[in-house]
Amino acid sequence: MTNIKEQRRALAKKAHSLKPIVTIGKNGVTEPLLAELDSALTAHELLKIKLPSAISLEDLEEIASQVNALAVKVIGRVGILYRENSE
Repeated sequence: MTNIKEQRRALAKKAHSLKPIVTIGKNGVTEPLLAELDSALTAHELLKIKLPSAISLEDLEEIASQVNALAVKVIGRVGILYRENSE
């Protein structure tokens, strides 16, 4: 089994061509935003989100934990999240 670093690298490479699906606005992380992230992760598994400002991977991990996802990478104002679809 690959380690988390290798998995993140592979997922980031796979997400390179994706466009951001969800945007975190000036209101920050709200319940409706978390519901939207949950829905988008169910539909796509791997997605980019647009962030209001540059944040750290630790900040993205906090958001990801609220929707049971893996924070893959942060590049400037874009974050990559992954959650395997159970179906």
